[in-house]
Amino acid sequence: MIVACVCLLFSACGSGDDSTANPATTSPSAADVIFTDATSAAGIIFEHNNGRSGKKYLPETLGSGCAFLDYNNDDWPDIFLVNSKPWDPNPEEKVTSKLYRNNQDGTFTDVTAEAGLEIEMYALGVAAGDYDNDGHQDLYVTALEGDRLFRNGGKG
Repeated sequence: MIVACVCLLFSACGSGDDSTANPATTSPSAADVIFTDATSAAGIIFEHNNGRSGKKYLPETLGSGCAFLDYNNDDWPDIFLVNSKPWDPNPEEKVTSKLYRNNQDGTFTDVTAEAGLEIEMYALGVAAGDYDNDGHQDLYVTALEGDRLFRNGGKG
């Protein structure tokens, strides 16, 4: 997916007609750039939940975060998408953040449950880093009920 984005970016950086034009300084016109929603085709099925109270509480207006990290050390960026839970919990609706493993072919697989991240919380942001210096990227998620540190044990 990243390769496709980079290819799209580079293909939009010039018309190709002028061999003397420097792509780094040539701005594409609006007609040269085409964006396509490839989310579903990439296997990313995610809808952000902001709490939906209808009262416009401050956290509902903040949006959410995401992290691009290599949680399984395969040298391909995986995606963690932060989500919030409803203010009024509904036992039939389980809302969690999502971790998507990069399949190295432009698609992703939801590995949230197997990674132990299928936890309901009103999450707001995330930081990825190897806090314990074991070679595996860990996640620090900020949340209203209390921030959480998820240690990556290296087993996915």
